[in-house]
Amino acid sequence: MAVSKKTPYGGINISLDAIAKIAGDAAKSCYGVLGLADKDLKCNDTLGENDYARAVKVHKKMKTYEVDLYLVLAFSVKVPEIVNEIKKTVKYNLERTLKVKFKAVNIYVQRLSFVTSGVN
Repeated sequence: MAVSKKTPYGGINISLDAIAKIAGDAAKSCYGVLGLADKDLKCNDTLGENDYARAVKVHKKMKTYEVDLYLVLAFSVKVPEIVNEIKKTVKYNLERTLKVKFKAVNIYVQRLSFVTSGVN
């Protein structure tokens, strides 16, 4: 779903790929995030940058939007703390970049994975 925005110069449609790229990059920058996961659980691998749209879902609620983000986290992290940090970071980056209000960022942990090297 594309996000529509009105400006004094006309309308803008922001694609799901653009939202997914911003949200995915913001989430991956957070401690404990190993990668993004397919929301349909069709693939067990973490997704590359070109596939971020498979891990992000956007819903329109009234005049705001909600984003669902599907992630793979490190097994050794405190999940509730990491999830709260991811929500704040992703919401801030989306609103700052797109100038559109997001009511919520919903995080779905698809998998916890062991890490052989350092965590983000």
